[in-house]
Amino acid sequence: MGLAEYRELWGDGHLTPEKPEVPAHAVTVWAFWSHLNAQRLPGFEQLSPLTSTEFVGWAALLGHDFSTTEIEWLIFMDGAWLKEVSEQRHKKSERDKRQAKEAKD
Repeated sequence: MGLAEYRELWGDGHLTPEKPEVPAHAVTVWAFWSHLNAQRLPGFEQLSPLTSTEFVGWAALLGHDFSTTEIEWLIFMDGAWLKEVSEQRHKKSERDKRQAKEAKD
């Protein structure tokens, strides 16, 4: 599930992690991750992490050799993004449950 599909399903703003300020030395890695993230396939209950196969395939298409450090950044960024999305989904679910209960009462 890409960011557009995520926003359509879960809304915008409070449920979409904000783009952080990216240091100049990490712009290439951020752009690379952003392209892959936009093509992310949905999971059944949650978003699936990007795989090393996706990293390698996309890098080959771009003709870019990523360093080990850059690959570690990609994995870390993806994990951090997935964690934030999961936390926001949980908060939304709890809020929806609370609102539904209040509407019943």
